Amino acid sequence: MEKFIWDNKYSVGHPLIDHQHRSLMGIVNELVELSEEKAPSSSKYINILMQLDEYVHTHFKAEEILMTQVGYPDLVQHLSIHGALSDQASRLIMNINIDDLNSTVQFLVEWLEQHIMVEDMKFKHYVS
Repeated sequence: MEKFIWDNKYSVGHPLIDHQHRSLMGIVNELVELSEEKAPSSSKYINILMQLDEYVHTHFKAEEILMTQVGYPDLVQHLSIHGALSDQASRLIMNINIDDLNSTVQFLVEWLEQHIMVEDMKFKHYVS
């Protein structure tokens, strides 16, 4: 699986949100690297997922505050998406199994790409 490489196509034009997106990519990239190891460590897997879960909550809160400040008209829908993704992340952590590492990594790579390129780009012109 390919790691994320920051590119301007991911930019929503807001320094904090772009920084957080880069950080999220870095955490997901750690999971990609772990999935490429011959004998990935369960404890490292748990630690990275916990770090990701914590950072996702921080990032979602920052986005929500920003969208509220700029009067983003689709805020309620975006909050719903955040809620659903937070629930999925919690389920991943509650059911951690190293045997699921590859499918988890694939899900997270696809989720992050989709979240930034589709959902977050919807508010780009409100925050840039």
